[in-house]
Amino acid sequence: MTKHCKGCGIALQNTLKEKDGYVSDITKDYCERCFKMTHYHELTSAKKKINNKSIISKIKPNSFVIFCLDFININDEVKELYKSIKEKKIILIMKNDIIPKSIKESKIINYLRNFWQVKEPIITTDKYHYSFRTVETYIPNIVKNVYVLGPTNVGKSSFINSLLNSQGLNGSLTVSEMPNTTLDWIKIETNNYTIYDSVGFTYLNNYSKDIIKKSNIKKEIKPISIQSPDAAIKIDNVGFIKTKNKYPITWFGSNNIEVTKYYGEVEYSNIISIPKNTNVFIRGIGFFYFKEEETISIANIKEDNIIISSSFVGGTNGQD
Repeated sequence: MTKHCKGCGIALQNTLKEKDGYVSDITKDYCERCFKMTHYHELTSAKKKINNKSIISKIKPNSFVIFCLDFININDEVKELYKSIKEKKIILIMKNDIIPKSIKESKIINYLRNFWQVKEPIITTDKYHYSFRTVETYIPNIVKNVYVLGPTNVGKSSFINSLLNSQGLNGSLTVSEMPNTTLDWIKIETNNYTIYDSVGFTYLNNYSKDIIKKSNIKKEIKPISIQSPDAAIKIDNVGFIKTKNKYPITWFGSNNIEVTKYYGEVEYSNIISIPKNTNVFIRGIGFFYFKEEETISIANIKEDNIIISSSFVGGTNGQD
């Protein structure tokens, strides 16, 4: 019988050290990757490739889905994943303590209602108070299987650990800022349900470990307004964008990510037209808010790591 890591769900093996799931002693409960992340904060990328659509296809009929979402993942790609889930579901907005005080929760909820056409309940929580009791009131009595889905690093495993600890069970899922810490489904029996922790919806990641650590948002985001018609905007060691017009734009992301003007030579690979009231997401890092129409040039950032979506930063319904 195949044994799986209690931290990330991957099948354990003791033959190929360079492969996911390696552990020197197969009787252990955690793979070497999880052990090092938990005890030494050594971040290691997984080899396994994640297919977002295949995650959704494995949801059993007559289940309930808790769709976890956070401030820097409210974009059109995540919307399409949410809409493709046909089972009963709710949205749980995680880590609301990172949302800038200038943006009220009601604005985000109105945006989800109007632009995502969300008819299901929307609940907000912060990293200190995962409100499963509130969530539980929406789960039909006949449901026994509960799936926790959402983008990678949104806080799914932390939420489940908190739930387990509240029931006197051991919350032992591995938690880290590394994208796709969870590598396979983890089945957890609780007092009332079978809960499935899922692999996070993933993105192409060409970031250094330093950037991954910096991009982990632990406290309220402080927006940065920048106006730079004569210089590039440097997003730490991630890449560059350059605006054509003189309108200011605003950056929302980890306060540890440096966003500065750059006057050196840059070779741009993409030019993109941006409509007014738009967010330009850099996957896993943050986003720029464009109040006015703009044309931007991009350097050193993979095209697939950029998502352009209507913004929830503007007016009450996401519009000016």
